[in-house]
Amino acid sequence: MRTTLLLTIAAACVAGCSLPRATVMVRGGYMELDGDVSAAGPNRTVSGNASVDSLGVDDPEFIVMPEVDLDWGPWHLALDAFAHEFSGDGDADARLKIPGQPAIEQGVGTDTDFSVFYVTGEVSYDFVPTDYISVGPGIGVGWISYDIDIDEENGAGRVSLDDGFPMGYPMLRAAIDLDDFEFLGTIGGISVEFDDEDITYFEADVRASWKFTGELAGTYGLLVLGYRYIDVDYEYESHGGDVEVDVDLSGPYVGVAISF
Repeated sequence: MRTTLLLTIAAACVAGCSLPRATVMVRGGYMELDGDVSAAGPNRTVSGNASVDSLGVDDPEFIVMPEVDLDWGPWHLALDAFAHEFSGDGDADARLKIPGQPAIEQGVGTDTDFSVFYVTGEVSYDFVPTDYISVGPGIGVGWISYDIDIDEENGAGRVSLDDGFPMGYPMLRAAIDLDDFEFLGTIGGISVEFDDEDITYFEADVRASWKFTGELAGTYGLLVLGYRYIDVDYEYESHGGDVEVDVDLSGPYVGVAISF
């Protein structure tokens, strides 16, 4: 269904528009991880929440986030991806226990590695297209995966989690074009429940772009300044227990882009 919809949109663009304008951007920013990880045994007989702050993986870290945008008149396609690993040491502020793994007791020292991979594609259409302002809804599809390893510094306790899931969500795009300056914002999200999994996803991105070069054969350079927020709450069953990863990633970024 999703593939058919995307192909239909692409066909409409090709049939009704000339070649798209492409913008390739390399951006990076100091992003901060926040939230917590919880683990419970069967029937929630043992449970606890460990914050990323207590685990020592909440310091802002520089993340490179490339993006490619294609524009066919009122149609817009944005492709975005990044991968990063947060590492740190701290003290568990709760007892964590995953069936089949030795428990991490509250207050013990821990070493934590938190890896995340993220990729999305968003298609939108401007229902309000003007020379200066454009607003339109769209759809996004993506994939998020993570790998969390929490180990006791001086013991056998260990919590190891890794999972990934696809998602589809509605989104909204709005832009203001002032010749050499553009202001762009996108927002999207969804909350769904199926089988033994609950997923809540929300993302927002706002940016300002400045055309800092003149045009040469329709090609020009851009400087970009923005802020990004991503929130994921994923609850599921693992080895007969319940696991919830409720984290958000946010921070400012800067970038350089070429549009042609």
